[in-house]
Amino acid sequence: MSISTFGWLDHDDGERRRMMEVVNLFREKGTLDELGVGSIRDTLAEHFFPGTSTIQTRARYFLFIPWIYSMLEHNRVPSRGAAIYARKLQWQLVQSLQAGGESSGGVIGIDAGENLNRLPSTIYWQGIMRWEIRSFEGSTDRYHASLDQYYRAERSARSSDSGELLDAAHRNWHGSLPSAPTGFLSQTTFALQHHEAEFLSERIRRASPDSLLAACLSSSITRRRIAHAPWELTGLGGLPSQLCADVESARLYSLTMEGAVLLYNLMLAELAVERAIHSDTRFVDRYRQELERWGDEMESAQSALQNWDRQAFWARLRAINPRLQSGAIRFSDTWLSLAIAAPGSVSTSNFARILIRERERLLKTTLARLYNPRALERWPGESGLGRLTFRWTNAKRILIDILDGLREPASSI
Repeated sequence: MSISTFGWLDHDDGERRRMMEVVNLFREKGTLDELGVGSIRDTLAEHFFPGTSTIQTRARYFLFIPWIYSMLEHNRVPSRGAAIYARKLQWQLVQSLQAGGESSGGVIGIDAGENLNRLPSTIYWQGIMRWEIRSFEGSTDRYHASLDQYYRAERSARSSDSGELLDAAHRNWHGSLPSAPTGFLSQTTFALQHHEAEFLSERIRRASPDSLLAACLSSSITRRRIAHAPWELTGLGGLPSQLCADVESARLYSLTMEGAVLLYNLMLAELAVERAIHSDTRFVDRYRQELERWGDEMESAQSALQNWDRQAFWARLRAINPRLQSGAIRFSDTWLSLAIAAPGSVSTSNFARILIRERERLLKTTLARLYNPRALERWPGESGLGRLTFRWTNAKRILIDILDGLREPASSI
Protein backbone atom coordinates (compact mmCIF):
# COMPACT_ATOMS: atom_id res chain seq x y z
CA MET A 1 0.00 0.00 0.00
CA SER A 2 1.30 3.46 -0.81
CA ILE A 3 1.06 5.77 2.16
CA SER A 4 -0.15 9.29 1.34
CA THR A 5 2.20 12.10 2.27
CA PHE A 6 2.07 15.86 2.05
CA GLY A 7 5.00 17.56 0.40
CA TRP A 8 6.03 21.11 -0.30
CA LEU A 9 8.99 22.59 -2.14
CA ASP A 10 10.58 24.66 0.59
CA HIS A 11 11.43 23.41 4.05
CA ASP A 12 10.66 26.56 5.99
CA ASP A 13 9.41 25.78 9.51
CA GLY A 14 6.57 28.25 9.15
CA GLU A 15 5.38 26.67 5.90
CA ARG A 16 5.55 23.22 7.46
CA ARG A 17 3.51 24.42 10.44
CA ARG A 18 0.89 25.98 8.19
CA MET A 19 0.59 22.80 6.15
CA MET A 20 0.06 20.70 9.27
CA GLU A 21 -2.55 23.14 10.54
CA VAL A 22 -4.54 22.61 7.36
CA VAL A 23 -4.21 18.83 7.71
CA ASN A 24 -5.28 18.97 11.37
CA LEU A 25 -8.41 20.94 10.56
CA PHE A 26 -10.14 17.87 9.22
CA ARG A 27 -9.16 15.26 11.77
CA GLU A 28 -12.01 14.11 13.95
CA LYS A 29 -11.31 15.19 17.51
CA GLY A 30 -11.53 12.36 20.02
CA THR A 31 -11.26 9.63 17.41
CA LEU A 32 -7.64 8.76 16.67
CA ASP A 33 -7.06 7.11 13.33
CA GLU A 34 -5.43 4.02 14.80
CA LEU A 35 -6.36 1.75 11.90
CA GLY A 36 -5.91 4.13 8.99
CA VAL A 37 -9.51 4.80 7.96
CA GLY A 38 -9.27 8.57 8.36
CA SER A 39 -9.50 9.21 4.63
CA ILE A 40 -12.89 7.46 4.54
CA ARG A 41 -14.08 9.24 7.67
CA ASP A 42 -13.02 12.65 6.39
CA THR A 43 -14.47 12.10 2.92
CA LEU A 44 -17.90 11.49 4.43
CA ALA A 45 -17.50 14.31 6.95
CA GLU A 46 -16.68 16.87 4.27
CA HIS A 47 -19.45 15.53 2.06
CA PHE A 48 -22.06 15.91 4.80
CA PHE A 49 -20.78 19.06 6.52
CA PRO A 50 -18.56 21.00 4.07
CA GLY A 51 -16.52 23.84 5.48
CA THR A 52 -16.71 22.59 9.05
CA SER A 53 -13.95 21.05 11.12
CA THR A 54 -13.62 19.39 14.48
CA ILE A 55 -11.82 22.35 16.04
CA GLN A 56 -14.39 24.94 15.08
CA THR A 57 -16.59 26.10 17.93
CA ARG A 58 -19.28 28.65 17.05
CA ALA A 59 -20.91 29.91 13.86
CA ARG A 60 -20.25 33.62 14.38
CA TYR A 61 -16.54 33.08 13.77
CA PHE A 62 -17.50 32.72 10.11
CA LEU A 63 -18.28 36.44 10.37
CA PHE A 64 -15.76 37.54 12.99
CA ILE A 65 -12.83 36.61 10.74
CA PRO A 66 -14.06 38.44 7.60
CA TRP A 67 -14.91 41.46 9.76
CA ILE A 68 -11.42 41.54 11.23
CA TYR A 69 -9.74 41.28 7.86
CA SER A 70 -12.09 43.84 6.37
CA MET A 71 -10.83 46.18 9.11
CA LEU A 72 -7.27 45.54 7.95
CA GLU A 73 -8.26 46.50 4.42
CA HIS A 74 -10.25 49.55 5.55
CA ASN A 75 -7.27 50.79 7.58
CA ARG A 76 -4.88 50.05 4.71
CA VAL A 77 -2.62 47.93 6.89
CA PRO A 78 0.43 47.15 4.73
CA SER A 79 1.49 43.59 4.00
CA ARG A 80 4.50 43.75 6.27
CA GLY A 81 2.36 44.51 9.33
CA ALA A 82 -0.77 42.53 8.47
CA ALA A 83 0.00 39.34 10.39
CA ILE A 84 0.81 41.21 13.61
CA TYR A 85 -2.23 43.46 13.25
CA ALA A 86 -4.55 40.50 12.58
CA ARG A 87 -3.21 38.66 15.64
CA LYS A 88 -3.78 41.77 17.76
CA LEU A 89 -7.39 42.08 16.63
CA GLN A 90 -8.04 38.38 17.25
CA TRP A 91 -6.74 38.74 20.79
CA GLN A 92 -9.08 41.73 21.19
CA LEU A 93 -11.87 39.44 20.02
CA VAL A 94 -11.09 37.00 22.85
CA GLN A 95 -11.34 39.85 25.36
CA SER A 96 -14.49 41.20 23.71
CA LEU A 97 -16.23 37.83 23.98
CA GLN A 98 -15.25 37.62 27.64
CA ALA A 99 -16.62 41.11 28.21
CA GLY A 100 -19.86 39.99 26.55
CA GLY A 101 -20.22 37.10 28.99
CA GLU A 102 -18.89 34.32 26.75
CA SER A 103 -16.47 33.01 29.34
CA SER A 104 -17.20 29.29 28.93
CA GLY A 105 -16.67 26.93 26.02
CA GLY A 106 -16.29 28.15 22.48
CA VAL A 107 -13.96 31.13 22.90
CA ILE A 108 -10.83 30.25 20.93
CA GLY A 109 -7.76 31.39 22.84
CA ILE A 110 -9.42 31.96 26.21
CA ASP A 111 -7.00 29.57 27.92
CA ALA A 112 -3.89 30.14 25.79
CA GLY A 113 -4.05 33.91 26.16
CA GLU A 114 -2.34 36.47 23.95
CA ASN A 115 0.24 34.00 22.67
CA LEU A 116 -2.25 31.45 21.33
CA ASN A 117 -0.68 29.29 18.62
CA ARG A 118 -3.78 28.43 16.60
CA LEU A 119 -5.62 31.59 15.68
CA PRO A 120 -9.35 31.59 14.85
CA SER A 121 -8.42 32.78 11.36
CA THR A 122 -6.44 29.56 10.79
CA ILE A 123 -9.27 27.40 12.11
CA TYR A 124 -11.98 29.01 9.98
CA TRP A 125 -10.03 30.09 6.89
CA GLN A 126 -10.82 27.02 4.79
CA GLY A 127 -14.47 26.96 5.86
CA ILE A 128 -14.91 30.63 4.98
CA MET A 129 -13.65 29.80 1.51
CA ARG A 130 -15.81 26.69 1.24
CA TRP A 131 -18.91 28.72 2.08
CA GLU A 132 -17.85 31.28 -0.55
CA ILE A 133 -17.57 34.10 1.96
CA ARG A 134 -13.92 34.60 1.04
CA SER A 135 -12.96 35.28 -2.57
CA PHE A 136 -9.19 35.37 -2.10
CA GLU A 137 -7.66 32.00 -2.91
CA GLY A 138 -4.71 31.25 -0.70
CA SER A 139 -3.53 30.93 2.88
CA THR A 140 -3.62 33.69 5.48
CA ASP A 141 0.08 34.30 4.88
CA ARG A 142 -0.50 34.69 1.17
CA TYR A 143 -3.43 36.98 1.90
CA HIS A 144 -1.24 39.18 4.11
CA ALA A 145 1.43 39.31 1.41
CA SER A 146 -1.15 40.26 -1.23
CA LEU A 147 -2.55 43.31 0.55
CA ASP A 148 -0.17 45.89 -0.92
CA GLN A 149 -1.02 44.73 -4.42
CA TYR A 150 -4.70 44.59 -3.50
CA TYR A 151 -4.71 48.23 -2.43
CA ARG A 152 -3.08 49.27 -5.70
CA ALA A 153 -5.56 47.23 -7.76
CA GLU A 154 -8.49 48.56 -5.76
CA ARG A 155 -7.49 52.18 -6.32
CA SER A 156 -7.24 51.64 -10.05
CA ALA A 157 -10.65 49.91 -10.14
CA ARG A 158 -12.56 52.73 -8.46
CA SER A 159 -14.32 55.43 -10.42
CA SER A 160 -13.13 58.96 -9.90
CA ASP A 161 -16.67 60.24 -9.23
CA SER A 162 -18.42 57.81 -6.89
CA GLY A 163 -15.51 55.90 -5.47
CA GLU A 164 -17.46 52.65 -5.88
CA LEU A 165 -15.54 49.51 -6.63
CA LEU A 166 -16.16 48.82 -10.30
CA ASP A 167 -14.65 45.35 -10.59
CA ALA A 168 -16.16 42.85 -8.12
CA ALA A 169 -13.28 40.49 -8.85
CA HIS A 170 -11.07 42.74 -6.76
CA ARG A 171 -13.09 42.06 -3.60
CA ASN A 172 -11.64 39.62 -1.11
CA TRP A 173 -14.98 39.09 0.64
CA HIS A 174 -18.53 38.41 -0.43
CA GLY A 175 -20.36 41.55 -1.51
CA SER A 176 -23.30 40.86 0.81
CA LEU A 177 -21.19 40.26 3.92
CA PRO A 178 -23.12 41.86 6.82
CA SER A 179 -21.49 44.92 8.31
CA ALA A 180 -19.62 44.40 11.56
CA PRO A 181 -21.54 45.70 14.60
CA THR A 182 -20.12 48.88 16.05
CA GLY A 183 -17.73 48.06 18.85
CA PHE A 184 -17.73 44.30 18.27
CA LEU A 185 -14.09 44.17 19.36
CA SER A 186 -14.98 45.78 22.69
CA GLN A 187 -17.94 43.63 23.75
CA THR A 188 -19.73 40.95 21.79
CA THR A 189 -21.32 37.50 22.00
CA PHE A 190 -21.79 34.43 19.84
CA ALA A 191 -25.48 35.21 19.29
CA LEU A 192 -26.16 35.79 15.62
CA GLN A 193 -28.43 38.63 14.58
CA HIS A 194 -31.23 37.61 12.25
CA HIS A 195 -29.63 39.12 9.13
CA GLU A 196 -26.30 37.49 10.01
CA ALA A 197 -27.92 34.08 10.38
CA GLU A 198 -29.74 34.59 7.08
CA PHE A 199 -26.45 35.38 5.36
CA LEU A 200 -24.72 32.25 6.68
CA SER A 201 -27.72 30.10 5.85
CA GLU A 202 -27.80 31.47 2.32
CA ARG A 203 -24.06 30.91 1.89
CA ILE A 204 -24.40 27.25 2.91
CA ARG A 205 -27.38 26.70 0.62
CA ARG A 206 -25.63 28.33 -2.33
CA ALA A 207 -22.17 26.84 -1.82
CA SER A 208 -23.24 23.31 -0.84
CA PRO A 209 -26.89 22.82 -1.83
CA ASP A 210 -26.69 19.01 -1.85
CA SER A 211 -25.08 18.66 1.57
CA LEU A 212 -26.63 17.41 4.78
CA LEU A 213 -25.53 20.72 6.33
CA ALA A 214 -27.83 22.60 3.95
CA ALA A 215 -30.64 20.09 4.49
CA CYS A 216 -30.45 20.61 8.25
CA LEU A 217 -31.33 24.25 7.73
CA SER A 218 -34.68 23.28 6.25
CA SER A 219 -37.83 22.69 8.25
CA SER A 220 -38.07 19.09 7.04
CA ILE A 221 -35.16 17.99 9.26
CA THR A 222 -35.89 18.07 13.00
CA ARG A 223 -34.48 16.87 16.34
CA ARG A 224 -31.18 18.53 15.42
CA ARG A 225 -30.45 19.65 18.96
CA ILE A 226 -30.74 16.21 20.55
CA ALA A 227 -29.41 13.96 17.79
CA HIS A 228 -26.09 12.32 18.69
CA ALA A 229 -25.29 11.35 15.10
CA PRO A 230 -26.54 12.38 11.65
CA TRP A 231 -28.71 9.27 11.27
CA GLU A 232 -30.63 10.16 14.45
CA LEU A 233 -32.17 13.21 12.75
CA THR A 234 -35.86 13.10 11.94
CA GLY A 235 -36.96 13.73 8.38
CA LEU A 236 -34.10 12.02 6.58
CA GLY A 237 -36.59 10.16 4.41
CA GLY A 238 -37.42 13.43 2.71
CA LEU A 239 -33.86 13.98 1.54
CA PRO A 240 -32.76 13.28 -2.04
CA SER A 241 -32.37 9.53 -2.42
CA GLN A 242 -28.59 9.62 -2.90
CA LEU A 243 -27.98 11.72 0.22
CA CYS A 244 -30.32 9.51 2.21
CA ALA A 245 -28.39 6.44 1.03
CA ASP A 246 -25.10 8.13 1.94
CA VAL A 247 -26.29 8.75 5.50
CA GLU A 248 -27.43 5.15 5.88
CA SER A 249 -24.10 3.85 4.55
CA ALA A 250 -22.27 6.11 7.00
CA ARG A 251 -24.36 4.66 9.84
CA LEU A 252 -23.55 1.08 8.88
CA TYR A 253 -19.88 1.85 8.34
CA SER A 254 -19.65 3.60 11.72
CA LEU A 255 -21.35 0.74 13.52
CA THR A 256 -19.28 -2.01 11.91
CA MET A 257 -15.90 -0.29 12.19
CA GLU A 258 -16.38 0.31 15.90
CA GLY A 259 -15.75 -3.40 16.36
CA ALA A 260 -12.31 -3.12 14.77
CA VAL A 261 -11.23 -0.44 17.24
CA LEU A 262 -12.64 -2.40 20.17
CA LEU A 263 -10.77 -5.53 19.09
CA TYR A 264 -7.58 -3.50 18.69
CA ASN A 265 -7.90 -2.22 22.26
CA LEU A 266 -8.72 -5.72 23.55
CA MET A 267 -5.57 -7.09 21.92
CA LEU A 268 -3.51 -4.33 23.50
CA ALA A 269 -5.07 -5.00 26.90
CA GLU A 270 -4.37 -8.72 26.67
CA LEU A 271 -0.79 -8.10 25.60
CA ALA A 272 -0.27 -5.59 28.42
CA VAL A 273 -1.32 -8.22 30.96
CA GLU A 274 0.79 -10.90 29.30
CA ARG A 275 3.87 -8.68 29.49
CA ALA A 276 3.07 -7.58 33.07
CA ILE A 277 2.63 -3.96 32.01
CA HIS A 278 -0.79 -4.06 33.67
CA SER A 279 -1.23 -5.96 36.90
CA ASP A 280 -4.94 -6.69 36.51
CA THR A 281 -7.44 -7.54 33.77
CA ARG A 282 -9.80 -4.59 34.09
CA PHE A 283 -9.14 -3.40 30.53
CA VAL A 284 -9.42 -6.91 29.15
CA ASP A 285 -12.77 -7.33 30.88
CA ARG A 286 -13.94 -3.93 29.70
CA TYR A 287 -13.25 -4.56 26.01
CA ARG A 288 -14.69 -8.05 26.05
CA GLN A 289 -17.90 -6.60 27.46
CA GLU A 290 -17.85 -3.79 24.89
CA LEU A 291 -17.42 -6.29 22.08
CA GLU A 292 -20.37 -8.29 23.40
CA ARG A 293 -22.49 -5.14 23.40
CA TRP A 294 -21.30 -4.29 19.89
CA GLY A 295 -22.00 -7.84 18.69
CA ASP A 296 -25.58 -7.59 19.95
CA GLU A 297 -26.03 -4.32 18.04
CA MET A 298 -24.61 -5.92 14.92
CA GLU A 299 -27.02 -8.84 15.22
CA SER A 300 -29.93 -6.41 15.56
CA ALA A 301 -28.81 -4.61 12.40
CA GLN A 302 -28.27 -7.78 10.34
CA SER A 303 -31.07 -7.09 7.88
CA ALA A 304 -29.68 -3.67 6.96
CA LEU A 305 -26.10 -4.97 6.92
CA GLN A 306 -26.90 -7.92 4.68
CA ASN A 307 -28.76 -5.66 2.22
CA TRP A 308 -26.04 -3.00 2.20
CA ASP A 309 -24.57 -2.56 -1.29
CA ARG A 310 -20.95 -2.05 -0.28
CA GLN A 311 -19.64 -1.94 -3.83
CA ALA A 312 -21.96 0.97 -4.54
CA PHE A 313 -20.76 2.59 -1.32
CA TRP A 314 -17.10 2.37 -2.32
CA ALA A 315 -17.89 3.63 -5.82
CA ARG A 316 -19.75 6.55 -4.29
CA LEU A 317 -16.84 7.44 -2.02
CA ARG A 318 -14.38 7.29 -4.93
CA ALA A 319 -16.66 9.61 -6.92
CA ILE A 320 -16.72 12.08 -4.03
CA ASN A 321 -12.99 11.79 -3.40
CA PRO A 322 -10.93 10.34 -6.27
CA ARG A 323 -7.84 10.45 -4.03
CA LEU A 324 -9.32 8.15 -1.43
CA GLN A 325 -6.70 5.73 -0.13
CA SER A 326 -7.16 2.28 -1.64
CA GLY A 327 -5.54 0.63 1.37
CA ALA A 328 -8.18 2.08 3.68
CA ILE A 329 -10.89 0.66 1.43
CA ARG A 330 -9.30 -2.80 1.26
CA PHE A 331 -8.83 -3.00 5.01
CA SER A 332 -12.33 -1.69 5.72
CA ASP A 333 -14.04 -4.00 3.26
CA THR A 334 -12.20 -7.04 4.61
CA TRP A 335 -13.19 -6.12 8.14
CA LEU A 336 -16.80 -5.45 7.11
CA SER A 337 -17.07 -8.87 5.51
CA LEU A 338 -15.89 -10.83 8.53
CA ALA A 339 -17.69 -8.63 11.07
CA ILE A 340 -21.03 -8.82 9.30
CA ALA A 341 -20.69 -12.59 8.81
CA ALA A 342 -19.96 -13.39 12.47
CA PRO A 343 -20.05 -10.37 14.78
CA GLY A 344 -20.28 -12.47 17.92
CA SER A 345 -16.99 -14.24 17.33
CA VAL A 346 -14.61 -11.54 16.07
CA SER A 347 -12.89 -11.32 19.46
CA THR A 348 -11.72 -14.92 19.12
CA SER A 349 -11.19 -14.95 15.35
CA ASN A 350 -7.56 -15.52 14.39
CA PHE A 351 -8.20 -13.95 11.01
CA ALA A 352 -9.68 -10.81 12.59
CA ARG A 353 -6.73 -10.52 14.95
CA ILE A 354 -4.17 -10.99 12.18
CA LEU A 355 -5.98 -8.35 10.12
CA ILE A 356 -5.80 -5.83 12.98
CA ARG A 357 -2.20 -6.68 13.84
CA GLU A 358 -0.94 -6.41 10.27
CA ARG A 359 -2.89 -3.22 9.65
CA GLU A 360 -1.24 -1.51 12.61
CA ARG A 361 2.21 -2.73 11.59
CA LEU A 362 1.70 -1.49 8.05
CA LEU A 363 0.68 1.96 9.30
CA LYS A 364 3.08 2.44 12.21
CA THR A 365 5.93 0.10 11.30
CA THR A 366 8.35 -0.03 14.26
CA LEU A 367 6.05 2.07 16.44
CA ALA A 368 3.16 -0.41 16.31
CA ARG A 369 2.00 -1.11 19.86
CA LEU A 370 1.23 -4.76 19.12
CA TYR A 371 4.89 -5.29 18.15
CA ASN A 372 6.84 -2.70 20.11
CA PRO A 373 6.91 -3.18 23.93
CA ARG A 374 7.98 0.42 24.49
CA ALA A 375 5.04 1.70 22.46
CA LEU A 376 2.68 -0.61 24.36
CA GLU A 377 3.92 0.80 27.66
CA ARG A 378 2.72 4.23 26.55
CA TRP A 379 -0.80 2.98 25.79
CA PRO A 380 -3.13 4.80 28.24
CA GLY A 381 -5.75 2.04 28.34
CA GLU A 382 -7.85 3.20 25.42
CA SER A 383 -7.11 4.56 21.98
CA GLY A 384 -9.26 5.55 19.04
CA LEU A 385 -12.51 4.67 20.78
CA GLY A 386 -15.82 6.21 19.85
CA ARG A 387 -18.19 5.59 17.00
CA LEU A 388 -17.60 7.82 14.00
CA THR A 389 -20.11 10.65 13.64
CA PHE A 390 -18.37 12.51 10.79
CA ARG A 391 -18.03 15.95 12.46
CA TRP A 392 -21.67 15.99 13.54
CA THR A 393 -20.92 17.28 17.05
CA ASN A 394 -19.24 20.44 15.75
CA ALA A 395 -21.61 20.88 12.81
CA LYS A 396 -24.58 20.62 15.19
CA ARG A 397 -23.28 23.48 17.36
CA ILE A 398 -22.86 25.68 14.29
CA LEU A 399 -26.29 24.74 12.95
CA ILE A 400 -27.97 25.54 16.27
CA ASP A 401 -26.28 28.95 16.32
CA ILE A 402 -27.66 29.71 12.87
CA LEU A 403 -31.12 28.36 13.62
CA ASP A 404 -31.29 30.30 16.87
CA GLY A 405 -30.37 33.43 14.91
CA LEU A 406 -33.17 32.69 12.46
CA ARG A 407 -35.51 32.47 15.48
CA GLU A 408 -36.83 29.03 14.60
CA PRO A 409 -39.16 27.53 17.23
CA ALA A 410 -37.20 25.58 19.83
CA SER A 411 -39.37 22.50 19.32
CA SER A 412 -38.17 22.16 15.74
CA ILE A 413 -34.47 22.03 16.53
